[in-house]
Parts: sequence; structure tokens; C-alpha cells
Amino acid sequence: MRTKTLIASAILMAGLASSSAQVFSVNVVGYVNKSLTTGFNLVANPLSNGDNNLQTVIPSAEDGSTVYVFNGTGYQSDSYLGFLGGWTENFDLSPGVGFFFDAQSDSTLTFVGEVEQGTLDVNLPEGFSLAGSRVPTDGSLSTMGFPAVDGLTVYKFVDGGFTSSSYLGFLSAFDTDLALGVAEGFFVEVPAGAGEVTWSRDFSVQ
Repeated sequence: MRTKTLIASAILMAGLASSSAQVFSVNVVGYVNKSLTTGFNLVANPLSNGDNNLQTVIPSAEDGSTVYVFNGTGYQSDSYLGFLGGWTENFDLSPGVGFFFDAQSDSTLTFVGEVEQGTLDVNLPEGFSLAGSRVPTDGSLSTMGFPAVDGLTVYKFVDGGFTSSSYLGFLSAFDTDLALGVAEGFFVEVPAGAGEVTWSRDFSVQ
């Protein structure tokens, strides 16, 4: 799957002046086109859009398209059915949340919203969770600053199956430095006893 990223289609700057300095607030909005193949795709919303629920993030889809979210033990799903008005659920698809999208054909999923900036945390609970990057850039586990927790494993969805990489404490590195694309979702397994792990990244648009 290829991802075409078109960020910063508009930059909105508001200046606030004071007697001693001038401070600027920069909001960057844009869109990301994520190429889908027919069948299951593991994706993640990389831009913040309002309440970030399903009906806002993906306002329309091909009839029969289905979204699956993972709650730690199982899946919940909703299918887009035009005769019922589209989606019926309002799953949380905030940046940092991964989900499966079952596409009816090779197509493109477009995410629209604001690029989040500052210190961006993704909380990874003990056990399995579906996650994604809150930063709309690609990279490897090491370059994206993934948590260095012994035994933590990342599972990347490839051609209907999974390839994995685990952090090995005695190597102080992941055994495979998996590459992750923009708007790509993935499973994370935090080992028992580690508790909740925070994946934190600092990001700003210069």
C-alpha cells in the first residue's frame, strides 16, 4: 500500500503582540490520502478533526465498507450502509488509535484535519492494543522513538498477515527495525508486568 501525504495545504497564523515580545500560534491543516487494497487494511487517523469519531473522520465510504476497532479483548464493527444513512456507530478514531478498514475495492481513504504539535503521547496498555502515530510522518521504530521496554512487540499488517519486531533489553534495540508508514495502524503487545507504557513524541512544524 502506498501513502500519498499532502500536509500543510493551509497554514493559519495568528499573531499576539505584547510589550516585550511577539508570539505566534501556528495551526497547520491539510489532508492525507491513504491507498487501500480490497479487503482488510490496518490504518490510523494521523490528523485531528473535531471530535475524531467515526462519522466525522470518515463521513462517507463505499457501501459495505466496514470499520473494526479493538477494545483489548475483541472487536466492535460498523458497516457503511447508504440505505440506513451510513455509519450507525461513533467509534473513537482519534490520532494514535489504530483500526481495521475492510475496503470493498482498491480505493483511497482521505483524512482531513489539523496536524497535532507539541508533546504527543500514545498510551499503550498492558497486553494487546491497536495504535498509530499521532505524527503524520513515516519512519522506523527507532527513528520514531518507540518505547524501549524489554519484550514489547510491534506487529505490522502485511499482505493479510503480520510481521513482528520485539525490543530486546540485552541488545538495547528492536530485533527488526520495522518501517511504519503515514496513517498506518499496528498492534502493540506490552508484556505482562510492564503496566501501561507511554509512546511520547515531540513534534512541531517549522
